[in-house]
Amino acid sequence: MKHELERSKGLNGGRIRVILSAHLGEYTRGRNELEVAETSSVSALIGVLDSMFPGISLRLLDDQGDIRRYVNIFVDDEDIRMKNGIHTSLSGVREVVILPSVAGG
Repeated sequence: MKHELERSKGLNGGRIRVILSAHLGEYTRGRNELEVAETSSVSALIGVLDSMFPGISLRLLDDQGDIRRYVNIFVDDEDIRMKNGIHTSLSGVREVVILPSVAGG
């Protein structure tokens, strides 16, 4: 686990605050906020999270390796679907929020 975090350091060695919804608590041992070394992209971040919390990527990614329809990921308050999706750069990013879709009615 430590080697994954060290390998994931970005160009400036920054840290990213990751906020996870409670629905992922069974995978994160109840943690809903953590800090990780800066990674290059959302895809790389999911890899780091999966090394820390095995199986979490199955909840976030579909069979094609794309973000599941019911998962929303925000990078510094911007929805990655409006950017480059899973390939969205995290260079200089301070916060990533991972939440389930919310349906109203």
